[in-house]
Amino acid sequence: MSEILTPFITKQITAAYKAGYRQRMEDCGELPYYMTMNEACDKYGRRNVERWIDDGLLQSLKPGEHRTSRRLIVRSEIEMLAAINEIKPKQRKPKTKKS
Repeated sequence: MSEILTPFITKQITAAYKAGYRQRMEDCGELPYYMTMNEACDKYGRRNVERWIDDGLLQSLKPGEHRTSRRLIVRSEIEMLAAINEIKPKQRKPKTKKS
């Protein structure tokens, strides 16, 4: 039975460590508390983000009253939803300069 639980427990410990590290980064100001809707969609996919918002699992905040105000999402909440749904962040390819 312990052989079955070992990968699960290891995964949970790793997730808890990463969450604690990210929280520390936010508390120190090294990692922004919010991410924009565009950043979230680029990282986790537009369909996933919009589905989580529509299902009420994720809130998007609009700090300004203007139509063009950016929508913000709490970074730790979306990272938690992505981890629960086993969605890995997309890695962005570095832009190369054209000469």
